Formats: sequence, structure tokens, C-alpha cells
Amino acid sequence: KGRILRATRCFKEGDVILVERPLHIVQKKPGCPTFKRLKRLYGKYGLTLDPLWCWCAVHSLTDKQLKGAKAVVDTKATAEVQRKMMLLYHEARSRRKASSRG
Repeated sequence: KGRILRATRCFKEGDVILVERPLHIVQKKPGCPTFKRLKRLYGKYGLTLDPLWCWCAVHSLTDKQLKGAKAVVDTKATAEVQRKMMLLYHEARSRRKASSRG
């Protein structure tokens, strides 16, 4: 079910035991026309989440998925990075149970 990590030696407090690079980095871009438009849409429709959530979602798309889009995105995900990001997603438990009942 889950993954575990077992130590084969003792560690002192403060020891670094694992270093992992970020999978994908996205930042707010206040001067970007696409980010400005996104913020306006949030204001217009009264959406509750911070626009950064949607901004991150747009940046998780690949070139192929963005083809023909009006949005200008400078940091796109590769297919491999997107695959790894999707491994981090888990449906809410209640939705999974409800959908499995048929």
C-alpha cells in the first residue's frame, strides 16, 4: 500500500537524510498578461481559491495540451513531469467510495 524508508544506521538530530529536487516550480507573475487576465476572471466570477491555484494548473499542462490556447505560458510541463505530478493526485475518499458503488 504505502512506501517506507528504513534506516540502516543511526542519524543525529539535524542530519540530512534525503534531498529531493522540486518536481515543477511555478511563481506568480503580476506583470504577465495571462496572469492579469486570470486575476480579473477570479474577481468577475467571485472564485474562492487564490488565482495561483489555477495558474499552477495551467503551468502543469504540456505543449500539446496548450496548442491553440490563448494563454501565454512560459513554464510548461513535459509529459514525464506531468505524469509524475498526476501520481501525487488522489481523489477524495468519499468520491472514490461513491463512484465504486455504481
